[in-house]
Formats: sequence, C-alpha cells, structure tokens
Amino acid sequence: MLIERVKANNLKLTEMQEFMDKVNRVKIYEEIQNVKIAARFTEWSFKKLIGELEDCMQNDIKVKHRKIGGNFEKLLDSPEKMGSFMKQHGVTDSQLLEFPLPVLIQSGEHFNLNKF
Repeated sequence: MLIERVKANNLKLTEMQEFMDKVNRVKIYEEIQNVKIAARFTEWSFKKLIGELEDCMQNDIKVKHRKIGGNFEKLLDSPEKMGSFMKQHGVTDSQLLEFPLPVLIQSGEHFNLNKF
C-alpha cells in the first residue's frame, strides 16, 4: 500500500542499506571507551588463562576443561583481582565486567558449544 502511494506520487525509491551501514559504524565517545575496556579485559583475562594453561603443560599436569573454566570463573569473581584490573584501567562500573554465561574451555576436534 505504501509503495503504491509512493509510485502514484512519482517519488523515487532508493536503497538505503549502504547509507545505514555507514551510519551504524559511527560510535559515540562512550561506545568507543566501552569497546576499549572490553578489548583490555579480553587481553587481561586471556593472559591469565594462558598462564594457567602453560603451567599445566610445563608441569605435565592433566586438568579437566571444567576445572580450568571453574578456576577462571573464580578469578572473575575475585574482588581483589577484578578490583586491580578495574583500578588499572579506570573502570568504575563493575557491571561492565559481568559475564552472563559460564566459561567454556574445549580442545580437540569435536566442539559442542551448546552446553547450556
């Protein structure tokens, strides 16, 4: 019905996808800051995880993935360690660092990401 009215008034229809893609790429300052914090948090947390994995490999310790994930969740729940990260990176709102899903660690050829 709307398209018929547009055509009846001799108006031209234009595809807006490219324009909207450009508009959606624009970020306000707060969004940029949140992305930076997320990147720093990812780097920080992966360094901790890699350190634990390297320790297991160097000492030939066999650990279940569930145990490593649990240890990692304890790290994320630790007010001291998270407080250290927050202070170092100027994060004031701890809600920015919440993790809504359990930490999953898998290796091998067959992955199952639907463990929830």
